[in-house]
Amino acid sequence: MILMMLKRFQNKPFVIFNPHCWFMIERPHTESAFFDWIHKNNKMMFFLIGGSSKLDKVVKKQIESRSIKIELDTENKFPKDTYVAVIGEYIIYSYYGSMFNKKIDDFFYSHSEMNNDVIDNFKNTLQKNTSAKIIIEKNKIKAMKLSKQITKNHYVPLEVKDEMLGK
Repeated sequence: MILMMLKRFQNKPFVIFNPHCWFMIERPHTESAFFDWIHKNNKMMFFLIGGSSKLDKVVKKQIESRSIKIELDTENKFPKDTYVAVIGEYIIYSYYGSMFNKKIDDFFYSHSEMNNDVIDNFKNTLQKNTSAKIIIEKNKIKAMKLSKQITKNHYVPLEVKDEMLGK
């Protein structure tokens, strides 16, 4: 769904907040294909990760690139149970439930490196989640506000800021 929206709004930057970037661990092939598309299409992506564990830093190092700018949220700006993606004037909220989010948080703070055992353990944790909810909202003002909050500590080139603000 996000890739379809990114293709539709190619001239708009992609701004995202995740409490932890666990998608790259759970589904590395599809996420790698997604990030390859970002690079190939010179799409700017500004990513704020809500955690600052050693594992968050490992994932940041794996993903960050010329097109994908990542910061860790040391100020706890966003709730740890909400995933936010902003594309143009659209906001996508994802919720996975408080128990699931606690398991993810505990996992990220109890591991410091990636290996096959860690990945398998993590995938077992994910299989136990039974609830997920996605809400898509079209709200230009709210999207601009969220984009500014998420990118607060990022260096955002002026022409990209103008695109985010609809200029």
